[in-house]
Amino acid sequence: MEKEFSVFKFHFNSPLHLSRGRGDYDSSESILHSDTIIAALMVAYKNIYQDDEKEFFETLIISSAFPFFDNEYFFPKPFLKMPAFENEDSLSIAKKYKKINWLSQSHFENVINNTGLLWKENDIVFNSSFISANANSLRKAQFWMNEIQQRVQIPNSGDGTKPYYIERIRFHENGGLYFLIDGNTEAIQKINSCMEWLGDQGIGTDKSVGNGQFNPSLEKMKLKLPASDSGILLSLYCPNEEERNDGFLENAKYNIIKRGGYIASASDESNITLQKKSIFMFTEGSVFPQFLKRKGSIVDLNPDANIVKHPVWRDGRSFFIPINL
Repeated sequence: MEKEFSVFKFHFNSPLHLSRGRGDYDSSESILHSDTIIAALMVAYKNIYQDDEKEFFETLIISSAFPFFDNEYFFPKPFLKMPAFENEDSLSIAKKYKKINWLSQSHFENVINNTGLLWKENDIVFNSSFISANANSLRKAQFWMNEIQQRVQIPNSGDGTKPYYIERIRFHENGGLYFLIDGNTEAIQKINSCMEWLGDQGIGTDKSVGNGQFNPSLEKMKLKLPASDSGILLSLYCPNEEERNDGFLENAKYNIIKRGGYIASASDESNITLQKKSIFMFTEGSVFPQFLKRKGSIVDLNPDANIVKHPVWRDGRSFFIPINL
């Protein structure tokens, strides 16, 4: 079957840094996770509409943000066994595929529909981690570049300056990140307004110096999906208490990540020095059986209700699509 999704694109006009934690600037995350996107959109929604942001965001679900170039979308590689190749004896091809993190839409559809990913002569690997059948490889190979910028940390006393380095992602003008959204027309239009507001503010680390600014666009995508009760995760996922039963991880293929960070408050900027509580979530590309039963949860990571007078929401609801195993 074929299903149509609404897609929001980030067309970045400045470099992007996705922090792994306060003080860890020398490397950047490669995925803009779903909980980070929703947290940023909640701040935008609160500034624009002055409504209950949690009640509104419960009406929709979004995926994490993945790379795109021109009209080609890339998806995370599922945590599954090695696929078949045209030449089963090609050890070098198998080694290349092991390093790949991103599948073009056509390769991804082959995998989730279990029609087999056959490595063919016209398949292209670029940046060591992307696979595509698109021959336009010269420009594509440059659509995602990592650069290192040197900075200087100056203490409040003004003495003992200390250099440090920050890794930033710079996108080609025809490339960027995108996420899928599942919601009604009214909700999507409100998210469009939030994205416009957020584009000027920026997303990620060092927004105050111009990082992470973007122009948003809203498009449509059609995906060929199988009829299956197993699902691949395209967002982070924090199971609710009811979902964490004895057989919860049976036949699942997954990875987990620790999520926390510092508070971004629309009402009190002094809260940005406070660290949230931390939780663990399942990551994009994880595969679970009976995915329709796995809704996930929104949790409050407020570190101290006596100091922070509002909830600090972290969205761990799941964005699954079916995968044929």
